[in-house]
Amino acid sequence: MADYIKREDAIEVIGWFSDITCYVEAEEAVIVNRINSIPSADVVEAKRGKWKPICDANELGDCIQIGIYCSECGFDQTFCESPYCPYCGADMRGE
Repeated sequence: MADYIKREDAIEVIGWFSDITCYVEAEEAVIVNRINSIPSADVVEAKRGKWKPICDANELGDCIQIGIYCSECGFDQTFCESPYCPYCGADMRGE
């Protein structure tokens, strides 16, 4: 998983180097080490899903919806289309 840092913290590091009179002579490794020392943010990749219909065919072969399921984890439930899957936490509100 990728590391995520706060943009403000990275900008602060750049600002610290721009205050140095010999900025041009600053070694790249020093800048990289300073940026790498910023703690990564605690984030989780967002899951996005859709409620899909669970169908049961009648005698004519037509689909009769009997429930819905999460496109991410397969969790099924009745017709309560909540904005998040209660099992995997996927966001069901669209894009």
